Amino acid sequence: MQTTRVLLKNVDDVNIPEEIYWCVYVLRCRGNYLYTGLTNNLEKRLRDHERGSGSKFVRSRRPFELVRVIPCVTPAEARKLEAALKKMRRSEKMERLGLMFEPIH
Repeated sequence: MQTTRVLLKNVDDVNIPEEIYWCVYVLRCRGNYLYTGLTNNLEKRLRDHERGSGSKFVRSRRPFELVRVIPCVTPAEARKLEAALKKMRRSEKMERLGLMFEPIH
């Protein structure tokens, strides 16, 4: 069984079997914008964003970098978490996710 390594605050090693892998991810885009999305295939989704065939938001704010991945077992859990993060103010989202960084241009 192949696993995917994810980066979480205060967790050193988390391996999620791909068969049950759903995640919410956060990208930092040009202009220091944050984009929150969900997927069950992170590598493919990131390739889509890189090629410009992902979201219009990211396409217009490249380059981007992956700053956080949060594993979820079910799509419903991922949707609920994504919705909660998208409702947060930027400052609250950064605090909750432990994000601190300098702007990229």
